[in-house]
Amino acid sequence: MSDLFRETAAGRIIRFISRRKLLQHPEERPGFQFQYPTTQSLEKVTSKIEKGSLDAAAIPDLEKSEPKSDSSSATDPATPKNEFILVDWYSADDQANPQNWSTKKKVFV
Repeated sequence: MSDLFRETAAGRIIRFISRRKLLQHPEERPGFQFQYPTTQSLEKVTSKIEKGSLDAAAIPDLEKSEPKSDSSSATDPATPKNEFILVDWYSADDQANPQNWSTKKKVFV
């Protein structure tokens, strides 16, 4: 029930005022254990990249763009160019993913 209310505007305001101490996400709670991705899920992503099924037009070419000289921006940590960072849900049926929410929950939120 708290996860349902947490995603509403009122829940976001409560989280902001309480500095994320109320209506916490599972990963913010003490004792949270990270679920490492399975080899099978990593193989799916790797095969999509190798097959070229990712839309190349949607990925901006950062090397050709001019760097912005904004001294207030944070610097990114140095990462090798041949690595990528995968950010995804824990599984295809992760309840935190809005695509897996019921219609009632989508309407309420």
